[in-house]
Amino acid sequence: MSEKNFWAQLVSVTDVDSSPVLIVNDQFVIGRNEDCDLSFSGNKLVSGKHCIIERADDGIWLSDTSTNGTLLNMKIKVSKGNRYKLQHGDEIYIVYKKNAQHENIGYLYQEKNALEEEMTQDYEVDATLSDDIVNQLNESTTSGDSDKNPCVKRKNAQGQNDVHKKKQKIDCSEEKKQVEKTELKEDKVKASTSKATASDDGDMLMTLTCIICQDILHDCISLQPCMHSFCSGCYSEWMEKSDQCPSCRMKVDRINKNHLVNNLVDAYLKAHPDQKRPEADLKELDDKNKITRDMLYPDGPPTGIDEGSYSNSNGDDDGDDSDGDTIPDNDGAGVVGLFPVINPYNNIFGNFRGTFIPRCKQCPNYVVPPGIIPQRPPPDPNDEDAKVFPTAPGYICGASQNHVLCLCCMQPMPDRRTEYIDGGTLPPQSCALCYRSFCHAYWGCDSLRCNGCMGKLKDLNFGKRCLTSIILDNGYESKVLKDYLTSKDMSVKTLLGECLAKVVTGEYACVNQEKLTFGINTPLCYACGFTIFKDLAYCYRKNIPQKDLPQEVTRRPDCYWGKNCRTQRNKPEHAERFNHICEQIRTA
Repeated sequence: MSEKNFWAQLVSVTDVDSSPVLIVNDQFVIGRNEDCDLSFSGNKLVSGKHCIIERADDGIWLSDTSTNGTLLNMKIKVSKGNRYKLQHGDEIYIVYKKNAQHENIGYLYQEKNALEEEMTQDYEVDATLSDDIVNQLNESTTSGDSDKNPCVKRKNAQGQNDVHKKKQKIDCSEEKKQVEKTELKEDKVKASTSKATASDDGDMLMTLTCIICQDILHDCISLQPCMHSFCSGCYSEWMEKSDQCPSCRMKVDRINKNHLVNNLVDAYLKAHPDQKRPEADLKELDDKNKITRDMLYPDGPPTGIDEGSYSNSNGDDDGDDSDGDTIPDNDGAGVVGLFPVINPYNNIFGNFRGTFIPRCKQCPNYVVPPGIIPQRPPPDPNDEDAKVFPTAPGYICGASQNHVLCLCCMQPMPDRRTEYIDGGTLPPQSCALCYRSFCHAYWGCDSLRCNGCMGKLKDLNFGKRCLTSIILDNGYESKVLKDYLTSKDMSVKTLLGECLAKVVTGEYACVNQEKLTFGINTPLCYACGFTIFKDLAYCYRKNIPQKDLPQEVTRRPDCYWGKNCRTQRNKPEHAERFNHICEQIRTA
C-alpha cells in the first residue's frame, strides 16, 4: 500500500527534528521489536510490543500491551489489556518520566481527514496599499497643473481623497493585526495554563495509583518501614504469597492505615468524578480485604505511654465531627513513629488531655508493663549466628530527658545521639545511611523477630534465614551459596567477615561504599547493612571455584540478562535453568 494512502500520522513532540510517521495499515504496532511499524530497538523503557493503534468500524482505538502502560494527554494512563478511543490531536506518551525529560517518547496523533479540513479553511485577507502606489499618486498631482486646469484640480482632489481612504484602510488593517497578535498571545497563555493543569492532574493521578491493580487507591494502607502504599484488598492477596513489600521487596514489619492518602483520594475524586472506580470493583476489593485490626495494631500503645492521654473523653470540645474513630485506633506507636523524638511534657501535635510522659528502662521508678517485653532467651554457645544482647550503658534519665522510639520494637529509649556524634564512647542509636533510630546497639532490642536491628557493619548479625534470598533475590542461586557454606562449615558471620576483609583490601566493592565514613565500623541498621551484605555475597558467590560447585550448577547456560534479569526473582524454573552469576550480554 502506497504512503499516499495514509489515513493518519504521528508527529513527535519530544524530537522536533524527526519527520512525521505515516500510518498506512489498519493496524499500527509500536514497540521495541524490530518487526514493529514504529520500532525503538535497544530502548529498555519500551516493551517488545508496547501498544497498537487500530482502525475499526466504531473508531480509532489505542490498545496497550506493555508492562508500564501508555500515557494519554498527560492525565490518562492506559494499562496492559485496556484500550482508549483516540481523537485527532491526542498526545500519546510511550515513555514519560517527570524527572528525566530527555528519556520521554511522545507523539501527537493527527488524522488525515481532519488535517485536510484544517488546510482548506478560507481565511479573510485584508488588502493593503504599498508605499510605491502612494508615491506615484503624489507625483502625478503637481501644484502647478492644478492651478492652471480646473479639470486637473478636480481629478487631483479625487485622487487625494482615494489615497486618504486607502491610508485609512491601511491603518485599520494594522490595528486589526495588533488585535489578532494580542488574542494569539492570550490563547498561548491559556493553552500553557491548561497544559500545566493537565500535567499536575496527571502527576497527582500517578501518585495516587496502586502499583498492584494500576488503578486509583481504595482503602489505602502503608507498609513499614518502607512506607509504600497499596489498596487493602490488593495487598491482602499479596501478603498470602510473600512477607515482602511488592514494590521494594523489603521485609514488612507492620501495616498501618494511611488516612492522609485516603483523604487525598477523596478530594481528588470530588474534582475528577470520572476517575472513580465502579462500585462492583470497590465491593470486590472490600471482599478481598483480609487485613484485620490485630494486624494494624498488634502491640497496643508503646511502653510508658498513658493510654488515657490518647482517649476521647466526654469533654466540652465544640465542633467535634468525629465519625466514631477514637484516637487510640491510630495506634500510639504508629503516630509517634512519624516524629520519633518524644518530649516528656507534651506531644508534638499539641497538648492532649492528661499528661504524656514516656518512660524507658533508664527512667527512675520505671516498672516493666506485663506482657510488653518478653523474657530474653539465654544465648546458645553452640550457635555462632545466635542473637547477642549488649550491656546497656549506665545512665539515669533526667526530668527533661527527650526520648526516641526504636523503629523495630517501637519502645522508647533516651535520645543520646548527639553524645555519639560528639565522639563519645556511647553505642550508636541511628543508622548512618537512612538516619532511622534503633535500640539494639544501645541496650539490645526485645523484638522477637529481631536479629540485631542496629550495630557496626562488622558486628551485624543477619542470621541464617537471610540466606534464602541473599543472592539477587534468586532462591536457587541463594541455595547454591547456602549449600556451599554448609559444606565448608561456615557461618553467616564468618562469610561477612571474609567479605569485609576483601573490601578493606579493595578486592570487593559494594553499594553505598563511599558513604561508609568509618569503613566497616560505620553504624548501620539491619536493612541498610543487609543491602551491602547482598552485594558482597554476590561477589563471594561469583569467586567460588567451579570445581567446588555441583555439576548441575556449572553446566547451566548463562542468562542473556545476567544478574539484571527480573524473571529470576519470580520464576523458580527460570532461575534453576539458567546461570545468573554473570554480566548482562543482551540489551534488546
